[in-house]
Amino acid sequence: MVINVAGMSTDNRQLISDLYKFAATGDFVRLGELMAPDYALVQSPGHPMAGTWEGAAATAAAGQFSQALGISGITVHDIATDGPHRVMSLVDLIGTDGAGRPWTMPLVECFRIENGRITEVRPFYWDQHELAAILASRGITEFRPTV
Repeated sequence: MVINVAGMSTDNRQLISDLYKFAATGDFVRLGELMAPDYALVQSPGHPMAGTWEGAAATAAAGQFSQALGISGITVHDIATDGPHRVMSLVDLIGTDGAGRPWTMPLVECFRIENGRITEVRPFYWDQHELAAILASRGITEFRPTV
């Protein structure tokens, strides 16, 4: 059996590009269609939504977090693939805080893809201090998604 890793890498890169396109426009329904039904979103312990979120609850929580931050856009700098399952991305999130001041924050994410669907998302870099400041500027001292 021959596995076309180059073709898979191209498809996986497009999948993540589509994810950011849907996230940037707030289309969490279409974004959810790219995910395996039981995909995992794993946030670091210091993140306001720390822990592992699964499936539709992960998509809903991420959408609520994006709205809480006032994210209005995403600039994709790089999407890199390694083999048939891993994709890494470097993006800038763009938004405004509660006082209307613009902010930009880099984000690095690692994705696992199986059978053309995202099965895991692991954000590896968020500026925890800045996240807390943006949320506080919007009157949010503790973020709790309603999922």
